[in-house]
Amino acid sequence: MINEVAEPLFLGLDLGTTNAKAATYDGRGVMVGTGVAAYPTTYPQPGWAEQRPTDWVTALTTATRQLLATLGDRKADLVAIGLSAHGPGVVLVDNAGRPLLATSPTWQDTRCLAQGQWLIEQVGLGWAGQGMPENSFPPKLRWIIENHPVVAQQARYALGVKEYIVHWLTGEFATEPTATGGGQTWWTPVFETCGWSSERLPPIVPSTTIIGSVRREVAEDLGLPHPLPVVIGLGDGAAATLSMGALQPGEMVLTLATAGVKAAIEGSNAVYLVGDWTRRDDAITA
Repeated sequence: MINEVAEPLFLGLDLGTTNAKAATYDGRGVMVGTGVAAYPTTYPQPGWAEQRPTDWVTALTTATRQLLATLGDRKADLVAIGLSAHGPGVVLVDNAGRPLLATSPTWQDTRCLAQGQWLIEQVGLGWAGQGMPENSFPPKLRWIIENHPVVAQQARYALGVKEYIVHWLTGEFATEPTATGGGQTWWTPVFETCGWSSERLPPIVPSTTIIGSVRREVAEDLGLPHPLPVVIGLGDGAAATLSMGALQPGEMVLTLATAGVKAAIEGSNAVYLVGDWTRRDDAITA
């Protein structure tokens, strides 16, 4: 439940490719305060790009504290948190949500291209959604299974970037459609081919779901009021598309950031064909 206050403020937390950002907005959408903290990406081999999940938490903590310092007493007006994050990435965690590998491959990491092509050959493209399938969540997971088999067996869940943050904040395991390629359910054939049970993937809920409240110990550490509801939110690309007002088929957003991305609202489902997208049913393509 969202608390009722006279002039509510809403907190957005975003993990970009290079920075963690915290920002508050009032009910008119006017930004009231911000905080930013950077974290490193390492490139240990050609085609590899890694970040540490622990760095995400440290950076979000720093950015949130910076922001709250600017709000003063107005932090009591915070009524909810919404999330966004870059992806795809993969974080294998235990039952307590602790990462079992020190690093996570980012969306820039291309070490899994061979696994992606193999999955396409084995089961087709029914699992492909937003972005390029050879470098998406299932191929990254398959690479980890092949190269870290003991860790893969020990893991309780395979999470994405935002899902790791969801659990850190709320203690809940969950994801939403923009983090799963746009689907309302996991496409089980590709994960069965990977050798990963769908029971070891977080449940998918609508992007507007209040997934829980910030855990008391996290709220105290960050300086947030408690309880504070958390809306699971969107992947950063989908959030950018929505925030620019692209809602109807034919509307398009071009983003020039760490990567250049063209996101379009299509009147039909997108089908991946040899490095490009074509139309097929209602979908956002990127």
